[in-house]
Amino acid sequence: MDLLATFGITPRAIVGHSSGEIAAAYALGALSREGALRVAYFRGEAAKRLAETDSEKGGMLAVALSEADLAPHIAAVIGGDGKVNGLLSCGCLNSPQNTTVTGVEKYIDALSERLKAEKIFNRKLSVPVAYHSAQMLKAADEYRAALAGNLGEGTCYASAGAAEMISSVTGKLATRESLQDPEYWVQNLVSQVKFAQALQQMFSLSSARNENIQSDLKAMTYVIEVGPHAALERPIRETLQGGDGQFMYGAALRRDISPVETLQRLVGDLFVNNHAVDIGKLNASRDVQRSPKMALDMPLYPFNHSRTYWLESRLSHNRRTREHPRNDFLGNPDADWNPLKPKWRFTIRGSDLPWIVDHEVNKLSCPHSYSLSIPNRIE
Repeated sequence: MDLLATFGITPRAIVGHSSGEIAAAYALGALSREGALRVAYFRGEAAKRLAETDSEKGGMLAVALSEADLAPHIAAVIGGDGKVNGLLSCGCLNSPQNTTVTGVEKYIDALSERLKAEKIFNRKLSVPVAYHSAQMLKAADEYRAALAGNLGEGTCYASAGAAEMISSVTGKLATRESLQDPEYWVQNLVSQVKFAQALQQMFSLSSARNENIQSDLKAMTYVIEVGPHAALERPIRETLQGGDGQFMYGAALRRDISPVETLQRLVGDLFVNNHAVDIGKLNASRDVQRSPKMALDMPLYPFNHSRTYWLESRLSHNRRTREHPRNDFLGNPDADWNPLKPKWRFTIRGSDLPWIVDHEVNKLSCPHSYSLSIPNRIE
């Protein structure tokens, strides 16, 4: 967020997914940099200790189904009406067509096998615990105690105050006071992630603000995912494409692509879509005060042509470098030219020699070709 702010990229509205709300709260100005690091660090510590001590291993499963469509499958796996606490539940509502199931790992595996048998896409997540499930209640007290103190004290986000945050815990507007309360982050750990609902609220808020801009060139709403990869691109598109407004999507980072390239592409896309970004700072060197220097180690002209990479046959070379054009009597020098035994090839065509059409002999049709060889010596 700080790096994007140096290029003039600041949010109008913010939403976070699961632990991504920590960065969102920092961008809002509710958490200081030190406070955000505390929330993230102790969250990881609580999850690590739970994974080491809890006898019931947890897991998570991403599924391409809505919460309503997924309910019968969960009920079939755990039995009963599907509401047995602590076994399986929809931990994340990522989009109208995508959810994340969380719960006891053996039931997660059973659900995965059932969905595969019915050819429904699902992917098990590589996590040590079942985030956003009843399992996380076992770590709640420890996490709450570790966050005691002022989470807003310290270095704040430079551009804080210009945006509003929609909570994916409540699906409603979040206040700075609530985000500085340790209880909020406990709920963030144990509660369902209402990402799709929060995203729709954020998009509506940003679009309404854009409509109030008095300008002939209105900037299209641009959704930027800030994270190590564009992991939420599909849920974001599924959630917003059915809405009334138009939007564009960009990611600050993408796996296996240079971060310099992804960042340049993001800033460039924002610029051409009428967003006020500082292209100069993006292109500046690390030391912006240093004057540019001439490159003195470039090769001098002309370039070195002593080594060639052109592979060409003798026949092709003879045809390409022939000295004389086609002769109306002899034709063209043969491709297999030998100056000691010159030979020409002549193709008779009506298009080349129109008069030849009136001199047809023995019904000989055009085109016709013949070769003419010249003796080595003519006396």
